Amino acid sequence: MIGLAWDTLRAHGTLTNRYLLDGLHVHRSSFVCALLARLPGVRRRPGAAITLDWRAPQPRPPEPPRFRPGRG
Repeated sequence: MIGLAWDTLRAHGTLTNRYLLDGLHVHRSSFVCALLARLPGVRRRPGAAITLDWRAPQPRPPEPPRFRPGRG
């Protein structure tokens, strides 16, 4: 149930508690949404309805090489 919710959120970028319960037939949908909301890149929209949004985390750019005096 958690894997199905995670895959749906990543595929569509948004997921509601109502769709999780009625559309995907996942019981304990509020728990699943609460769990997903703790993952990096997942945000809960403000409001009465439970709606989650997902954005893929952007990779950090590589750090530039550090200058080390006295070497080479």
